[in-house]
Amino acid sequence: MAAVPNPRVSTTPRSFPVALEVMANVFRRPLSFLWAHGFRFLGVLDALGLYALMVAISFVRFGFGWEWDTYPLSHYFVGFT
Repeated sequence: MAAVPNPRVSTTPRSFPVALEVMANVFRRPLSFLWAHGFRFLGVLDALGLYALMVAISFVRFGFGWEWDTYPLSHYFVGFT
């Protein structure tokens, strides 16, 4: 038996909103340079950036001192991963 095509399913691809396309082009430029030169650890950069953001948010939330951390920062890093 031949499959009956579903009229509700579109086979044409939908485009992204213009704002997302602009953001993708802005962030593509610096990252494509790294990818073109063999840098394959963008995930490592992402993880380090997110960890730094987590520490910064903790400073803002709990105060700009080291009193908020109960454990060394290495323990937070292991918990983050």
